[in-house]
Amino acid sequence: MVMLQRPLVLAAGAAAAAMLAADFVIANLSLTWRPFLLAAVLIVTGAQVMLLRRITGSRFPFVAISVVTFNVVGAAGYLYYRSIESVAEISFALPDGNREFDAAAGIFAIASLSLTGGAMVSALRKRRRTDISGNKSASIDLPSTLARVPVTLALAAATAPLLLAILGTGPAELVDRAYYSYTAGPGWMITVSTILTPLGVAGAAMVLFGRKGRFGRLLAGLLLLAYIAVLLAKDTRTLAIVPMIVLALYVVQRRVGGRKVLSATLVALAFSFVLLQLPLVLRDTVPRAGFGPYIAALTQNPGLVLGSNIGAAAGNVLYSVPLTGFVASDVPSLPSGALLTSLSPLPGNVTGWPALSPLLRANLYTPFSSLGELGLYGPLVLITYFCVVGYLTTRLQALAPMLHGLRSIAMQLALGGLLAAFSLSALQYNLRSTTRYIWYALGLYLIFRLTPVLTRKALQTQPIRDRATISANGRTAIGSGRP
Repeated sequence: MVMLQRPLVLAAGAAAAAMLAADFVIANLSLTWRPFLLAAVLIVTGAQVMLLRRITGSRFPFVAISVVTFNVVGAAGYLYYRSIESVAEISFALPDGNREFDAAAGIFAIASLSLTGGAMVSALRKRRRTDISGNKSASIDLPSTLARVPVTLALAAATAPLLLAILGTGPAELVDRAYYSYTAGPGWMITVSTILTPLGVAGAAMVLFGRKGRFGRLLAGLLLLAYIAVLLAKDTRTLAIVPMIVLALYVVQRRVGGRKVLSATLVALAFSFVLLQLPLVLRDTVPRAGFGPYIAALTQNPGLVLGSNIGAAAGNVLYSVPLTGFVASDVPSLPSGALLTSLSPLPGNVTGWPALSPLLRANLYTPFSSLGELGLYGPLVLITYFCVVGYLTTRLQALAPMLHGLRSIAMQLALGGLLAAFSLSALQYNLRSTTRYIWYALGLYLIFRLTPVLTRKALQTQPIRDRATISANGRTAIGSGRP
């Protein structure tokens, strides 16, 4: 165990030194050297991912989603946002200067390293338990297990979030409405559908790439198209995660490897980049909202699919870097209790969120970023928060295979989707909105852990443990199979 810890500590120290060194020297580099520094950050990111894979024993540790997001967006935003600031589609102009960017660089680096550190602590704790007990946690062959999932159940799981989104927004409002954010149904439907949409898309993709049920695959394809249509009509940037989820299910179920994975990933990233920008372009260029006006606008001007330009699309994402630095370095201190309110899982009307929310915005349309809020509270809060997130998500991923049947599959798919949503939310939305995804992940695990198995097949595969009742004379009366 000691032999394993030494290289891990050295690797983590090297990554930390590289990120902190970049934070100090990046501002003095000329434009010519910036691509090389970005390449160096990518190398450090690759080392972090390899470290996470090694220590967790997982081919795809979910915490790596956030690590990669923070490293890439943080470095690219620091290096290039000022070059595209004039074309970025933003609603709040930040002050000129390097102070905000310098503060953001440190926050992004600390968040990434803290996530890695928390994941390492969680994985090492698991290994110590394994070394002591001699038992290894249960594991499943995900492709084979997915193939055994009943098609009807997967389609039902894929349909439920879609129906909630339609009913929550309103069928008529999806087709045509005056404002992009208007909804006709109850708010809880929108919230639940937003949480479950990644799981619903994954369920449809799972059936689509399955090898049985031609009619089921046809329905799954139609469901995916319906998801794209509804998310487009809602003009939400959740639309951008659809290609990545479909890619993940394709790679897993078809057991794709090698260069095909890289090619498929590049294609999915290109589609995600376009879909991330499309809702913003439609909001700005189409006077009304809804599927009808948007399709009419795209038919008349197909160039809207690509956005106004690449700089505008990238600027909307990279804007999170100066926004983070602005919140952390320029905003006055927040009211006492604001942090607890943001971290609380209780409803907003109980915690006083309606009164606090207006204070956590740059303007009416631009909320503070979660990274910026945490930076405003200080390094200790920032490090603790992301260490806890890294620890919990790694722990949940390790525990998910111990569930049985569909609960294990659903938990892993939901956890991956929630980590993707968490990563994007941390860049541009309030801490309270971002922290909800962690509470959702914990809640889902408790639900899956405490509820009975979901299918008979899962019930049949559940291990049966003999429980022996020892009589007063020390002989086994029940459970041993012997008299």
